[in-house]
Amino acid sequence: MVFAWIACMNGLPTMLNLTTRGVNSSGFCPLCDKAIENLPHAFLHCDHAKQTWSLWQDCLVNLVSSILDPTDIALNLLEKGTTNDLEIFFPMA
Repeated sequence: MVFAWIACMNGLPTMLNLTTRGVNSSGFCPLCDKAIENLPHAFLHCDHAKQTWSLWQDCLVNLVSSILDPTDIALNLLEKGTTNDLEIFFPMA
């Protein structure tokens, strides 16, 4: 669950975070090159992420069209489901 904690604290090395920390980067998503890669983009809004989430058919939260950030989604999953749902969400993200 260390990954989950780091993700919720916005500590993952997204292109935006790397740029903020002084790493020379365009900031754009390396997968789609359509948007700045921040945590919500990497987890949810990138077309590649949406393809992954569309495979989770019994998910209790609509991840494909979600406007929530990953932390809010984790809280919704805990509210509507079980910790098992979190164990699926974070490793897939």
